[in-house]
Amino acid sequence: MKRAVLFVVLTALAFGGLRAWNYSKTEQVYIEELLREVQGLDDPFVELDEETVGNEDAVWNRILDAEITSGESFRTTDVRGTTIQTYEAEIVNPNTFHVQKVWYAIPDGYSSLPMVVLLSGGIGDGSGFTVAPKDDVNEMEWLAAEGFVVVAFQTLGVGESEGEQDFYGFADQDGIAAIVQAAKKFTVVNPYNIGLASFSYGVTGAAGVVARYPELGIKFLSDWEGPSSRFFTTIGCKLGRVMGEDREEVSPADHDCADDTYWAEREAAEFMKGVDGLGYYWRIQQEKDHIQPTYGHTVEMLESVRNSFVTWFRVNAGDWNTVYNEETVPVVENGNHFVNYVIPHLVEMSQFE
Repeated sequence: MKRAVLFVVLTALAFGGLRAWNYSKTEQVYIEELLREVQGLDDPFVELDEETVGNEDAVWNRILDAEITSGESFRTTDVRGTTIQTYEAEIVNPNTFHVQKVWYAIPDGYSSLPMVVLLSGGIGDGSGFTVAPKDDVNEMEWLAAEGFVVVAFQTLGVGESEGEQDFYGFADQDGIAAIVQAAKKFTVVNPYNIGLASFSYGVTGAAGVVARYPELGIKFLSDWEGPSSRFFTTIGCKLGRVMGEDREEVSPADHDCADDTYWAEREAAEFMKGVDGLGYYWRIQQEKDHIQPTYGHTVEMLESVRNSFVTWFRVNAGDWNTVYNEETVPVVENGNHFVNYVIPHLVEMSQFE
């Protein structure tokens, strides 16, 4: 049985109920041991009741039926001779039923394109990908010009999206799954060439989606310096340190590391251990990390991917399927990470068979 299924059921049962997890229905589900001890689960065989299965099926069916509303083009840009149309749209979150803001960029004159969903860091405000410096070219357009359909969004309760902030927990992950499924229906998209590109804390949502929803067929994942666990998200379990004690904005790190219920939905490395079906994972680690004082989060992510069913994984230009320690991680120079590293990695992974 797939590890994604096993990890999903174990985590949900251990931390207070199943919430919108998709899995293959069986009368009995075998639970494999995880590296982290979970209190209160002695019997490896757990009976799943019909009501729980029905609830999960309902969410999954809403994901399958998800539609991105017909957006209006609000921006047309020429990038190196390619015309890019960017659209504003909306989608209904299949978990909470709130409307979320979505943008998508499509290059003219192409067909059967790979598609990438961008997951921003922090609170999940993807509007930054649509902002062009000095009315030039924005990040969505730079990537679309390489022959991609590009999608960005705002998480629940952020910007123009309705609902309460979920900080890339299960509800946000369900929304991302719906966005992926809906965008796969675009006539210009190759539904077998789908990727995610996460930035900083966005890896939490990305890892949750690829672990919980292998049926989406996500092929590749680019991860720029994302925190692997609660320890790194909070920079050593120090509440308030990430953005300052006197700020008004709430951050994903404003939760006690002892709050297992909260973190059960939000630790990328734990999710990655359960991934099955992802073809390629490519980590970017610059010499000076944008937040962390060490490379421990990169090492932790590589170790978790090694314990998954991901076909190929890599950090920067290092060897494929190799885990490094903090002293040997092959870092890259600081600079424009989106243009210098993210785009080339996405292009290469989209071309892999």
